[in-house]
Amino acid sequence: PFDLHPEYPPDGMLRAELVARYGEGYDRRTREMFAAEGLVYAPPADVVPNTRLALELGEQARSEGLHRAYHDRVMDAYWAEGADLSQRPALESLARGVGVGDAGIGAALDDRIWSQTVDVSTARAQAAGATGVPAFVIDWRLLVVGPQPGEVSHRAAETEVGVVGHVVLVGRHESALEPPVGVGQVVHQGEVVAVGGRGEHRGLEDVFPGVIA
Repeated sequence: PFDLHPEYPPDGMLRAELVARYGEGYDRRTREMFAAEGLVYAPPADVVPNTRLALELGEQARSEGLHRAYHDRVMDAYWAEGADLSQRPALESLARGVGVGDAGIGAALDDRIWSQTVDVSTARAQAAGATGVPAFVIDWRLLVVGPQPGEVSHRAAETEVGVVGHVVLVGRHESALEPPVGVGQVVHQGEVVAVGGRGEHRGLEDVFPGVIA
């Protein structure tokens, strides 16, 4: 799990604030990618949720062997159905819908038993240079940040790495990132950018100053 925006208010950020900050076309690229794949793009019209509790509840689902089902349902609910994932009733309903038990839901949302797990995983992802979701670490040598067209990911894996030993996805699907060394290259907006050798990764903010928020 990767908490991309811990600074968001508990009830999320008004989408109008993002428009004021980045302009009307801030989500144009995402909309175009959805359209190209024939997917519905209908996130909440007025708010960008704070997904911290959704991430913690996802770890409870993982502990019950239900993470993939929970993840897929939550993603569909947000992107295609406009669900506000800041709101506890929505999260409870989504989790119950895939079989997460009430005791586990309470442990995650009331007792916050997975809070430290999300903190540690987020710190590891940030240390590796992840500044967006999803983020793929390929063979501990390549970091692919943010939504990318399929051909970009394939090119990154095949051209830059060659034989891929393993892939870790930070943020949305799999477990905490635990790289033995820093990754050495970054893919951002379809471009592969060298940013240092193994153990010397500096992070996207050094490569794209003023671009990565």
